[in-house]
Amino acid sequence: MTTTKTAQGGRVGPEGPGWPRLNHDAPNRCGYNHLPPAIYAQFTDDSCEATPDGCRWPRPTPVFMEPGDATIAMYHIPHGGTRNENGNSARNSPIFTLVNKKRQPNKVIEGQSDHPDLEWDGGFLGFEEGNDAFARSKFALCNMYHEWDGMQHIVAEERAKEGKSNTVFEL
Repeated sequence: MTTTKTAQGGRVGPEGPGWPRLNHDAPNRCGYNHLPPAIYAQFTDDSCEATPDGCRWPRPTPVFMEPGDATIAMYHIPHGGTRNENGNSARNSPIFTLVNKKRQPNKVIEGQSDHPDLEWDGGFLGFEEGNDAFARSKFALCNMYHEWDGMQHIVAEERAKEGKSNTVFEL
């Protein structure tokens, strides 16, 4: 889905193809579309709880963990913020991103942000002229096996069986 979105205009996420950022049909006439409408429709039905504004929401599946437990989540799936109707939240979401060294072989990433090309304040880390770190990260997000050599041949074989192109591995 994300590769198709980049081909349709380059923007991935809210305001990209098929995902308007604002919902003017919301009861307050200006709500935020937390999920793409197609994903929202797929995972929302009459059994979902509604917020005070009447909107139904997919129920997230919490991961209950004990000290020392860990979970691995793929960041390539659609995700977004969730409403918190109760004020303070006990939700914790520590994120550690594994980034293949081949994305930026000449940079030492010190783990000071969960985004490999951004500082905490949202500014970009300093990269040399001609190194478009944002484009590299965007490409990696849209082509998840590009950086992981061990999976490329498996994915290429499966794509070939389906008659699909393997140009996704080209940067």
